[in-house]
Amino acid sequence: MNILSEPLTEAQVRILGVLVEKQLATPQSYPLSENALITGCNQSTNRFPVVDYDSSVVRPALIRLRERALAKQMIRTGERASKHAHRLDEQLELSSPAPLAVLAVLMLRGAQTPGELRARTQRLHPIADDGALDASLSELQERGFAEPLPRQPGEKQVRWRQLLAGVDVGGEADPGQRAEPSSHDLQRPRPPSIRELAETVDRLQERVTTLERELGLGPHDEPDGPVVRPTAQR
Repeated sequence: MNILSEPLTEAQVRILGVLVEKQLATPQSYPLSENALITGCNQSTNRFPVVDYDSSVVRPALIRLRERALAKQMIRTGERASKHAHRLDEQLELSSPAPLAVLAVLMLRGAQTPGELRARTQRLHPIADDGALDASLSELQERGFAEPLPRQPGEKQVRWRQLLAGVDVGGEADPGQRAEPSSHDLQRPRPPSIRELAETVDRLQERVTTLERELGLGPHDEPDGPVVRPTAQR
């Protein structure tokens, strides 16, 4: 079966990514019930974008994944609820768990640099070094499952994205990635905070008090000319 013949939906990508993640990271809790799968899809860590799926989204996506032989439903003896597992390893026929783990991280977190991929894949499957990561990315690229994005101005590393969805649904930068500020941003003054304004008022009040003392002015004395007294309060 050619998995690329029909692009996966955003929900299908997220579901498969979660199933692979849980199989590799917490095999004792795999396969997953529907409720556990929904929780995995909606968690706020290690996900981009963060979603809010319910059974009305997850259930039809699972049905279609089973129709395409990308997922399977399992009912174990003694358990009332059915469980769900992926079949990506069977369908993609990758050389090892390493490229599958890298692909799962791309499915869960969108486009990422090789450095980010290696760090984030370790909890699923150990990547020994940059050479091992490059081998996994090359295999995914050769099979049409991932590709590098053109390097943008200011980016030091090329970002990679998954292609199972056709047009990558998670192609925007992860919120954990912060673009370097432009020269225009660096020149733009930052508005002072309330605390900074209050400290400025304090310093001005101290200066006025010092000047009054040097001029020999008492609390009710007035100089020949007008004196502007600060009225700002915290």
